[in-house]
Amino acid sequence: MITLGLTTYRPEAIPLTEARMVESDSVWLEEPQTPGFSEMLSGELDIDTYLQLTDYGFAQYAQDHCRLLRRLAGKGVAVSQVDPFMDELVRIHEFFASGGTPEQIQDEPTLAVYEAEREWTRRLLAFYQASAQAEFDRIVATVQSFARADAARGRLRDTMRAAVICEKAVSGKSVYVEAGYIHFSLVNELLRRGVRPRIRFVLEPVYRRLCGRRQALAPGDILTWWYLFHPRAQGNHLDRLAAQALVYNKIVAKEELETVAGEYPHAVDEVRAVGLVKGLEYAACREVFNQIRALPTEKARHHVENMVW
Repeated sequence: MITLGLTTYRPEAIPLTEARMVESDSVWLEEPQTPGFSEMLSGELDIDTYLQLTDYGFAQYAQDHCRLLRRLAGKGVAVSQVDPFMDELVRIHEFFASGGTPEQIQDEPTLAVYEAEREWTRRLLAFYQASAQAEFDRIVATVQSFARADAARGRLRDTMRAAVICEKAVSGKSVYVEAGYIHFSLVNELLRRGVRPRIRFVLEPVYRRLCGRRQALAPGDILTWWYLFHPRAQGNHLDRLAAQALVYNKIVAKEELETVAGEYPHAVDEVRAVGLVKGLEYAACREVFNQIRALPTEKARHHVENMVW
């Protein structure tokens, strides 16, 4: 039995994640193998020291997640880091740090990972550059270009991960596979290999209460989803999603919000932001974005609220 837990990497997701993970014999994390991981799990290495050896974007989540993993290990759950794409990417970075050059990369899957990451980075930088000075239509085009690269990178990552999951799975054992909520292609890749996972949206109880859906996808997530399954898709609906994504990204919280038990500030913030932009047509997005592009998040959100409500 393989359970695929689609989640967000926020502190508020930890309790619901733990309730799912503890039901399985093994937990396979969506992260590369890192030095000191087994020592951290056993308590030989303290969490702060371990996190200094790794690269986590959200400090509070990383702390809470490590504590969760220790609790699971203490209950006999086997916890592993299973993400071959990211393992390969770490090796590429180490190769360059030791003096290697791109021309020396020849072997698969190293070359495929390198090319996917290079294209992803190139298009992300193009978006940042356009955001600083370009007119709206040009920025929208870079959003779509980046979303296509993000989808292609995600497909490769999910393909590589599915292969390892199927290889490592043991008959009669239950496995919880952690995955970010946008990794829908992992489901297809597992099905293609004859594995039918049990899919769980970790924060579904929260989103059902907030908006009546199992999750609240942002416009940029929906755009990436389209390109995951329709790489060459075009149309006004995709232009509109990219335009909405620009407004959404200006008004949604980026930093970790303070979380107390039973509260879900990020989910509330995301649902509110989705509600503000989902009715905006392309021209309205241009008008709003040009008015808020230089504003900080809170002021931008208040401005959009006043316009929409």
